[in-house]
Amino acid sequence: MAVATGYSNLVKRGLVFAMDMGDTVNSYKGEPTTNHIWHQNPRIDSSYTSYMPEQGNGTITQNHPGAIRVYNQDGGDISYYVNGGVGDWTNQRHAYWMFDNALQRPVVRMYNENGSWQSKYFNPGIGSFNAIGVYAGTQYTLSWLQYTENLDRAAHVGFYSYSNIHGYNNFWDGLQNGYNTRVRTWQRISVTFTAQDNGQLGNYQGAYMYGHAVGAGELRIADVQLEVKSFPTAFCNQLTRAPHSSESVSNLIHYPDNTVAMDVSSCSFISGKPYFDGSNDFIDIDWNGVIQGSGAFTIESITNKVSGSYGAIIGNYGPGSDELWWSTAGLYLRGNLYHSSYSSTMAGWHHSAVTRDGAGNCKLYRDGVLVNTAYLPHSIAANGYNWRIGADVNGAGEPLTGEIPVIKIHNEELTAGEIKRNYLRYKTRFNLP
Repeated sequence: MAVATGYSNLVKRGLVFAMDMGDTVNSYKGEPTTNHIWHQNPRIDSSYTSYMPEQGNGTITQNHPGAIRVYNQDGGDISYYVNGGVGDWTNQRHAYWMFDNALQRPVVRMYNENGSWQSKYFNPGIGSFNAIGVYAGTQYTLSWLQYTENLDRAAHVGFYSYSNIHGYNNFWDGLQNGYNTRVRTWQRISVTFTAQDNGQLGNYQGAYMYGHAVGAGELRIADVQLEVKSFPTAFCNQLTRAPHSSESVSNLIHYPDNTVAMDVSSCSFISGKPYFDGSNDFIDIDWNGVIQGSGAFTIESITNKVSGSYGAIIGNYGPGSDELWWSTAGLYLRGNLYHSSYSSTMAGWHHSAVTRDGAGNCKLYRDGVLVNTAYLPHSIAANGYNWRIGADVNGAGEPLTGEIPVIKIHNEELTAGEIKRNYLRYKTRFNLP
């Protein structure tokens, strides 16, 4: 879970559309992916019963305070983590589910005082690595949320399987530690493995997240994800996050209370972030009326233009649609309001904004400073074209080469002070001029 730095302090007056690639809570849901162990994460229930599965010597409740029964989204019971290394529930170090008040959902708790063997062991349910496209040399990434009391405390994770070559079980791709950078704080952790061919890739894989091997004190984990990628993406609590779905890849805030989907199937990704190649990359928005009429509006964006001249950001301009076009050059709306020397001055990271009042008077800002004005009173039509990010609606016409991590559209004219305030909120995050 991540909320982009400064998000809560941004001016949202009149906000009708917002995309922030760094905000996986309020905006962008993440790159299309498959979470091969999504079923090992709990469904959210209104209440939970206690979990005391067997009789012991009277220490079960004492050693597992708050243990609860948990089901996954398919209704499968995933409460039980006792295995041969622990023996039974009288062991104080056993991993178990509890309700976490900060996350408001079940998490796995492990507490290490004396190094007793303990782990969250689970069946990935993938059959084998080969079955999910992992072969010798393939990289795969395990990620999870983690809470610790000490910075030297970490989950010790890996995949355990039988080798047809060696004739025994082992962690053939090794075991790795995942460390927090802040104590008593939930943080997303990830480790990436490179698959080795030891005769195990076609066999069953068991996953272990040891809670006793590294450091002492409390360790909690949640939202576990396994992806056949060399990097982690945002957590997906279902098998797949598809390229186009209002329930999956990304929801863009359409205020006040609903969302509009976008299709990223025509966009490239680098390390989980959308990247526009300047040729045929774009994102389609399932909405043709982001701005309509002749009233006031504000458009803000953060861009990193790597090359090119104009660099389309968002709009519904194209053949047969002579409407709005917002780019790194500036605004076109049956007339233009551009930055001076935009080919050179808008290269790299910048915050740009344009405002229009109810009379058609427009102001153009670069990095919080007013740089140009124009009179553009044209009434914007909600035509047959959905708005598009990174290119014109026909995919041509000065597409952007680079990144567009933030776009915000308001149906009101923000003041110069509000534009400056938003720029300053983004300045540190993107190292703006």
